[in-house]
Amino acid sequence: MVYPETNVFIVDNSNVKEVRCVHVYNQSSNNFGSTGSFIIGVITKLKKNNLKSTQKRGDLVKVLIVFTRKEKNNIKGSGIFVKAPKNFGILFDKKIAVGSRCKGVLPIKIKPLVPSLLNFFI
Repeated sequence: MVYPETNVFIVDNSNVKEVRCVHVYNQSSNNFGSTGSFIIGVITKLKKNNLKSTQKRGDLVKVLIVFTRKEKNNIKGSGIFVKAPKNFGILFDKKIAVGSRCKGVLPIKIKPLVPSLLNFFI
């Protein structure tokens, strides 16, 4: 579960390493986000000083949550739980992913959310 003031680590090849959550967009009445939720966050850490990068420390960005630390039942009734060591996300600019590749695997649940993610699965 991702609440405001939670750190989210970025797993794509953009220049951003870590984002702190400011606001969670979700459809339910709860105040937390889980896999597939969008959040607004502030960039807290960058991977390296790249002069061509458009992102700077302190910028507001949109992030799609990929994995959370809290275990979640992936398929109801199956007994299979998915848990990650940290909260992971992918950086977005409007409806297009900023990075072109992703480290690790992505859940199939987020594939239909955004069409620009199709290049992540190749």
